[in-house]
Amino acid sequence: MKKHGFTIEQHREVGRELRRMQQSLVCLAVALSRAYGKTKPIFHQTRQVEKGLAALRSKLDNVVCREHPTDDSVLRCYYGADQDADKPTLQRLFEET
Repeated sequence: MKKHGFTIEQHREVGRELRRMQQSLVCLAVALSRAYGKTKPIFHQTRQVEKGLAALRSKLDNVVCREHPTDDSVLRCYYGADQDADKPTLQRLFEET
């Protein structure tokens, strides 16, 4: 039985969540580098996880474009619209300090 994959709305929601997660990890990496330096393993591990999320977003972006080749709205599922609205909680926390 062939699997049908995500709906466009599911891709959008996953994209929003992955975008928030990646932005949070970037904020965490900056905070860790300021507090502990860029040579510590915790900084490098955080950057590795962030790069992994970036790769996942890219692969899912390719998937949604293949699954829905005639729908231009899918171009914004993983990159693009609403990125400013997706400000992660972690970013707000570090901005307050």
